[in-house]
Amino acid sequence: MKQFDPSIPVLNHHCHVCFPHPIDEALQNYEKMFQRMAISGAGLLSCPGSSHNGGSLDVLENLKMLYLKDRLSIPCYAYAGFTWHGDDAGAYGQFARDMLEMGFDGFKTLEMHPRLRKQFGKGLNHPAFSEFFRVLSDHECVMVNHVGEPRGSWNRATANEDAIRLGRVYDESHLTLDQLHAEMEEVVARYRKIKFIFAHFYFISDNYDRCCQLMEENPNFYLDLTPGAGMCVNFNKDPELWYNFFLRYADRIILGSDLYGIDAGEDRYDLTRNFLEGTSPIPHSLGTIYPMPRPLPREALEKIYRNNVLRLQGCDPRPINREKIYAHCLDIEKQYGNQLTDMGKKNLKTMMAYWK
Repeated sequence: MKQFDPSIPVLNHHCHVCFPHPIDEALQNYEKMFQRMAISGAGLLSCPGSSHNGGSLDVLENLKMLYLKDRLSIPCYAYAGFTWHGDDAGAYGQFARDMLEMGFDGFKTLEMHPRLRKQFGKGLNHPAFSEFFRVLSDHECVMVNHVGEPRGSWNRATANEDAIRLGRVYDESHLTLDQLHAEMEEVVARYRKIKFIFAHFYFISDNYDRCCQLMEENPNFYLDLTPGAGMCVNFNKDPELWYNFFLRYADRIILGSDLYGIDAGEDRYDLTRNFLEGTSPIPHSLGTIYPMPRPLPREALEKIYRNNVLRLQGCDPRPINREKIYAHCLDIEKQYGNQLTDMGKKNLKTMMAYWK
């Protein structure tokens, strides 16, 4: 049941493609979803290292984002996913410059997820990334980051059923949530010109005081509202406190809902909007979720749903550089062509034909 105002413009800033299916199918699904959900803008987040792609880096993820950005009928900001270059600081810096020149509007990292952080072997505070962050700082980029997982995921007894089913339970071989946060916050403090958005409310919806501290100490710190396990449940523990938080920091919170281009995820979008605007209890697998004590004022909703992203970006989506994208396609084909799955080969062929 939808309990929200369809007249408020919405830019859904947390959309992915990281499942192995035809790129044109994702394009068609997104067109239908955005029309059905009355979404007028999107943030397309590349995740080359997502577990959805079978556990290996998907070398086509960034190209998919640019393809969708150029072909979708609504304005889209595209965020390049990290590619790994060992400890070569210069290579990371060149990667950042190349992505911006191709037409990306910012960057997305999943490397501070406990599984990828373990696999990657170093945090984003490592000296290898100094040149990468220098480029982002020079351009005052927007950077979306997934850091950690719900705190209960480090204990099978407290992990939710979905986390257990999907293998998202961590042990002493993984950094703790606090350790992951400490590494990331070094970066936030060091690069004040970069606008850092943290997915899933930074997994600290259980700690109001910490949320306020981070907001007050870091003017470049923003929270993404894409529902993580238990986020709204945590807000329900002290509704008035969190209502006032949302009013106070309405210009620092960004709407998202983890759409994937596979005609799924609308329930997360409805949950978030019903929570902020609704007046009736919301049935959920985690139990009944209650909306804010009162719907947020329209001015606050407009900031969260769209205006904050426009302000952070400061401009329309960056123009696409077709020639540079096609050259990148050729590089991918030469370096990885024989390693691609049949689906990957078809998707690369589709994108190359479009950019040629």
